[in-house]
Amino acid sequence: MSVPLAVDWSGDPGVDPKSQPLCIMSVVAYEEDVLGSALARLREAKSLGQHYEFHYKDINDRSVKDNFMAAVTDIFIGAIVIFDKDAMETRDAWGRDTNLLVQLIIQCILLLPPGTIKGVPMTIDGKREVKVLERALRPALSKKLLEEEITDRLSKIGHAKSKDHNGIQLADMTAGAVREAISNRKKELFFLRTAHTGVRILQPKPPMERPYRTKYK
Repeated sequence: MSVPLAVDWSGDPGVDPKSQPLCIMSVVAYEEDVLGSALARLREAKSLGQHYEFHYKDINDRSVKDNFMAAVTDIFIGAIVIFDKDAMETRDAWGRDTNLLVQLIIQCILLLPPGTIKGVPMTIDGKREVKVLERALRPALSKKLLEEEITDRLSKIGHAKSKDHNGIQLADMTAGAVREAISNRKKELFFLRTAHTGVRILQPKPPMERPYRTKYK
């Protein structure tokens, strides 16, 4: 059984005044065959085409979003970190750009159930530009796992285009759902807190320290 991880985020990791205040990181673990079958059925049922990409902010049909969440409920586990730069003591409290993404991915991994990362690959949304993130993440994650006395390790960290990767689309949709819930000031984070108990959500606030540092900025 293959249960890889996929990573995507909503918002941007910049900290200048014009950047968005929220950066929401999502890391999901799923069975490739099960997820692929569920999304194939959904694409067929909604007449979306077999190569349709689920990208939350580009979907205007509410029923597609609702049906997606219904289709994936209880077939994956995940972790989401909601980082509100304006709620921290300084916008760069956890770093910026690549460094901030590293911090958020590691926090998500630490929220996952024990054993989730053991010997499985993790794929990050993006093209060549993500290689900088991959290089920064590997040593920072290893260091943090050692500090936490966690012996499990990923088999590899790579990247892929979201249009070709159901897992990344799942990560995108969950991050997007949380972002929409916050924007609409909903009391419940869409389906995540109620219909799906396999998703853990963290929203860091001061005085929570920046957990780890890398040489990347």
